[in-house]
Amino acid sequence: MIFKKSLYPSCICMILLTIPLVLSRSDFQDDMYRSTSGYTDFWFENARPLSVWLYRFLHQGFITPDTSPLNFVLAMFIILSSGVLIAQKISPEHGSVPRLCIPILFMSSPFLTSILSYKYDSLTASTALLIAAIVPIYNYKKKFLDIIIGTILLVIMFCLYQPALSLMVGLMGVSLISGNRNEKTSHKIEHLTLSSIKIIISFILYKHFIADNFLNDYYKQSGTLIELNQNFAQSISFNIVNYSKNLSLFLLNPYIFTPTLLGLILILLDSFIFRTHRSALLIISFILVAIGALGCNIILRSPSFQGREMLGMPALLILIVLLLCQSKFKRFAPPVAVAITLGVFLTNLVLSYTFLNYKDAIKDRDSLVVAAVNSSIENYGVGNINKIRIDESSFFNTKKMNVIQIAHPIISRMIYDKGPSSTWYFRALINEESGIDFPISKLDTNGYNPDFRTCFTSSSLTDASLNIRFEKNCLVHNNI
Repeated sequence: MIFKKSLYPSCICMILLTIPLVLSRSDFQDDMYRSTSGYTDFWFENARPLSVWLYRFLHQGFITPDTSPLNFVLAMFIILSSGVLIAQKISPEHGSVPRLCIPILFMSSPFLTSILSYKYDSLTASTALLIAAIVPIYNYKKKFLDIIIGTILLVIMFCLYQPALSLMVGLMGVSLISGNRNEKTSHKIEHLTLSSIKIIISFILYKHFIADNFLNDYYKQSGTLIELNQNFAQSISFNIVNYSKNLSLFLLNPYIFTPTLLGLILILLDSFIFRTHRSALLIISFILVAIGALGCNIILRSPSFQGREMLGMPALLILIVLLLCQSKFKRFAPPVAVAITLGVFLTNLVLSYTFLNYKDAIKDRDSLVVAAVNSSIENYGVGNINKIRIDESSFFNTKKMNVIQIAHPIISRMIYDKGPSSTWYFRALINEESGIDFPISKLDTNGYNPDFRTCFTSSSLTDASLNIRFEKNCLVHNNI
């Protein structure tokens, strides 16, 4: 009965967080290529073959058109289920508060919102997160069978969405202080060791049989690990600092920071006064959830520092809430846990709807760009053009986009937006979505001398090449 009552608020929160995903009708980044081609085989090159087969199974064929908002609804249902499974397993003795808070915390992450905003990635990433949630907290009594099943599931997870590993690492830390209070420390360490063995074996299998055979040169280069040399400490410190910046942009919001700080003070007092947990276990637990919160890509030589990689962040907040619910400060700690959950949810709710509007603003900006490109083509004549070159150093945002970024700087970490000044993005916008099929490449701006301007571009025509630079030219009466 307690579980059912605590489930209702989680369902309401899920619905509220699903609405901005469902309302978003524009293609988001990579989706511009996917929805216009119905082609998902590029996931093979990213060593995610099961993502391809999942969509082929869904569509009962090789062509995989856009199914949104169905995939958003399914993804959020999977996320809710994952949160509920975590709450059931790690909080059997701590009352209704953690069962209420944990599912809400699990789904209330801007970095989760970021990956779920991709129409195609949302379903595969949420499925990978479900696996990442199950493996570290559910295990079989027979160790050999547990390792085999866990390893298989983790290989499947890697083949769907590799960054989901961050969540598993974080939950490994949570599992050290969860469960039965009388459970021996040796048993918890054993469970942690088994989880580590599953990760190591599954990663070796995945790398040898999948990654080495599927990854293209670009992704192989992106996935290169930091070398163990004299620069290792400097490199990993640099990565930790930059991923920490992403984390701080969310956690330092007053509604989150204030109750969390109070909660950490109570946890420290509880540890020193009552010694509720062994110090060694607590330290290991916080190290693991910190790694999960920052993301396992901190070990890469050249990570992209994108928020969508940081899917273990909820484990940090779950750990804090769980420690509060285990605290001897029974009068103060549970209300603080609820306050943290409420602050996290409200902050993420506002971000989710703001992010919806930001994506719409991007679509509006892109429409201005397409209109400007069309004007340039009409000016020079379609028959006189056989390719387009763009200045990749030029870029502009609309006023609406700038206002949102100023109010919520984390938005820029939730989306990797180079805009139309990126040839990759410009091809998606012009070739794929707009059906203007001129070859597109980078412009060498040496000697660039534009002779035609729109409000958002300048252009020239040389050797049948339409050369475009993005700039604001209509600034006399209105600074857009």
